[in-house]
Amino acid sequence: MIIEENSIQLPQHPAYHTIGLSYLMKEVGTADGRQDDVSRVSIDRIRRQYLAIRAEGCLRPTLEKEESSMCFEDRIAGDDSYVFLSVREKDWTSLPGQACFGFIFDAYSLIDKGAILRTSDLVGKYTDILKELVAEQIGWDSVSTSSAEEVAKFKDEYLRLLDAVRATNETVQGVHEILHLFGQKVREIQQHEQLTGDAAKAYIGTYRPFEFAELLVYEQLPLAWAAAAFEHGIVIPMVGNDEFVQKL
Repeated sequence: MIIEENSIQLPQHPAYHTIGLSYLMKEVGTADGRQDDVSRVSIDRIRRQYLAIRAEGCLRPTLEKEESSMCFEDRIAGDDSYVFLSVREKDWTSLPGQACFGFIFDAYSLIDKGAILRTSDLVGKYTDILKELVAEQIGWDSVSTSSAEEVAKFKDEYLRLLDAVRATNETVQGVHEILHLFGQKVREIQQHEQLTGDAAKAYIGTYRPFEFAELLVYEQLPLAWAAAAFEHGIVIPMVGNDEFVQKL
C-alpha cells in the first residue's frame, strides 16, 4: 500500500528523520508551542543543516561536538554510531511547520538493508544502570530507601565517582570496572529491546501509533534511499543529488 501526500507517493510504513529535532524541541519547550515561538535564527540554522546534508548526500550519526539529545550514557552505550529515525506516524507534523526539515524512508526497506528496530527509549535505563553501578562500587546498596544519615555518608563519594565515570577517567579506582559492567548490562538490554528482519517488520505492521518505535541505521544513511523529503513542514519529492546541488 502507498500513501499519497501532495501527490507524492509515500511508503505504507514510513520512517522519518527530522533535522535538528532536539534543538527544535528545546526551543519550543521553552515557550508555549506556537509556530511563531521558533525564531528566524533557529529556522535558518536548521535549514542550513538540512541543505548541508542534502549536498553531502547522506545522514550520519550526531557528532559529540554537535548539539543533540544524546547524552554521555547514550554514547558509551554505542548509540552514537547510529542514525535514528522515528517510526511514529508523522511525528514531525506536531512541530512548528516553518522549522520542520527532514527525510522520509521506507521502514521495511531499511530493515531489509540491516536497520535495527528499537521498541523503547533506553536512555532512562542506561542512566539507571550507571547510577546503580556507581552506588554499588562504593558500597551504597539501598540508594532509593536510604536514610538521611546514609545519604550524608555516601553522597559526596558517589558524586565524585560519578563525575569520574562521566569523564572516563580510568585513573580513578573503580571507573574501569564500572564502564566494563555498564557495557555488559547495556548489551543485554539492547538485545531484549531490539528487533531485526521479519520480527521488526511484524512489530511495525501491528503496533499502534502512540507506541514507541525507532529505527537505527549504522554509520550512515544514503539519501538515495529516501522516498521523499520535507521542507518547512511540506512533503516534497526527492530529486537526484546532482540536480539538487545545482539548485543550491
